[in-house]
Amino acid sequence: MATPMRELDIKGAPREHGLSIILPMFVGADSRQRRFQISRCIESVLEQDISIPFEVIIVDDGSPISVELVIPEKLKLATMRIVKLRRNRGLVFALNTGINLARFEFVARIDDDDYWLPKKIEKQLALLQDNPDISIVATGMERRDQSGALIDTHVRSDGWENVLKFSVDVGCPFPHGSVVGRTNVFKTLGGYSNALATQHAEDYELWSRWIRFFMPAMIEEVLYSYTVSDNGVSTIHSAQQMAASRLVNLRLRELGNVTFLPAMMRELSITLGLNLASAGFLLHDLWSNGRRLEWPRPAIDLAIKMLPDRMIGLENDENKWTRFDQSPEDVFRLTAV
Repeated sequence: MATPMRELDIKGAPREHGLSIILPMFVGADSRQRRFQISRCIESVLEQDISIPFEVIIVDDGSPISVELVIPEKLKLATMRIVKLRRNRGLVFALNTGINLARFEFVARIDDDDYWLPKKIEKQLALLQDNPDISIVATGMERRDQSGALIDTHVRSDGWENVLKFSVDVGCPFPHGSVVGRTNVFKTLGGYSNALATQHAEDYELWSRWIRFFMPAMIEEVLYSYTVSDNGVSTIHSAQQMAASRLVNLRLRELGNVTFLPAMMRELSITLGLNLASAGFLLHDLWSNGRRLEWPRPAIDLAIKMLPDRMIGLENDENKWTRFDQSPEDVFRLTAV
């Protein structure tokens, strides 16, 4: 049975207005440096001007040392939850655990050796709340070594087309710990992939799917500080990360000129009479689930162009396949495989 256009408008609708902050943590050994990094991270979160309800979800990824022992008592607030995994499952599992537990409309994430700069969350929430079509907001970042010395800064251009172009021409579009996104989009996309082929590039893989269907924004300002560590994933698993990133990039390139996607998505939303976010949910549902939908022919033509990695089939009222060049009626059922 075909799905009406508006049925998926509120797919994954959040329960409460607020912000869930996901902080995955693994404490392999207690040290002054680790205590300093963790305290600095949590302090940078709690010093943000957050005007809506929020929670901090610390996912203890099977640490041999209880994370409660390395968090100062003054930083333990009622809004903080510590979830301990029975064994070390890795970053992807920890992040997805946090997202699944998130009870608020927006999700932010940060690693325990990084920190946010003042006004970060305030500026991101302002964009998300002012424009319901914006699905995720990232910021510029600075990179520092473990002594705190500045290495460099990275600020990328705002605009959906620019974010897509960067993803194809350069690589991962968002500094991972800078993002604040809508929880329903995280959940609709299934969170971070645990596929071995994209291991250690799980953020790039997720964003490559995200920005095909949902509008991003970039604050062209350094509001996030990333610590370059000898024990970091990018250092220890650099070869695997590069290989995974190349695979994600290849998949994007195989779609053709993706910078046309934003204009086509806007046209699709107008054709369907929906806002941009709702049109994104519907198109993603067609792409991921092969659902049969009833759409007007102009919308189907757009879907065919926007989903070159899917075969779009049309059906007439007798449940028979209809050729693309035949338009006997104004509305068709369609499915993707």
